[in-house]
Amino acid sequence: MTEDLDSAVGQVLAKLDELGIVDNTFVIFTSDNGYHGWNEGLEPLRGAKWWIWDGGLRVPLIVRGPGVPQRSRSAVNVVGYDWLPTFADLGGASAHVPKDVDGVSLKPVLLGQPVSGSYANRALYFHYPHYRVSPPASAIIIGDKKLLHFYEWPDQNFRYDLQGDLGEKNNIAAANPEESAQMFSQMMSRLKSVDAYFPKPNPKADPKMKKYDPNNLADQGDFGPADPSDK
Repeated sequence: MTEDLDSAVGQVLAKLDELGIVDNTFVIFTSDNGYHGWNEGLEPLRGAKWWIWDGGLRVPLIVRGPGVPQRSRSAVNVVGYDWLPTFADLGGASAHVPKDVDGVSLKPVLLGQPVSGSYANRALYFHYPHYRVSPPASAIIIGDKKLLHFYEWPDQNFRYDLQGDLGEKNNIAAANPEESAQMFSQMMSRLKSVDAYFPKPNPKADPKMKKYDPNNLADQGDFGPADPSDK
């Protein structure tokens, strides 16, 4: 699969050379979610697709285009919905982007330009209020700070320092109560402001149903996929 992917990307790049449009074409390589399987070479990341652990959120992002410094790297957090304002900005059409659209233009990041602290540390929100192979949960990421909330655990939050704990193994919420409470409040305010759906207790739920334990690093959930073909 990796060989086929590499070959396909090479064909696209070769065609751009052939057409003579390399100087005004951006090529973006990325994904919409983390890898499908939990324990399949994702270390040190925890989780996978359908989870709000970083194993389900972090994806590759490689960009080639005019003005992008070769071999450059950036540690600024970005998210998929940034691409609409980014493409509009690169194409000189920012004035046509609605003011309330989600995301920001990544143009300064792509071109290696300095960005403000508020830009680099803006809050990113992730909301998964369903049961699938993971339980309902939400997360907020601000720079290297991340807080997760699992709705089966209403009285507990899970706070991690991604710079020193990329595997999300050391919950520091109790050691940082004020900051954790502020991040949780900010996240919930944002979700409510966009009328997000929240899970509700099911009075008919099977009492034998397994409850996911975020404190147990070995617990991988698995509440059953919506479609057997997804497994």
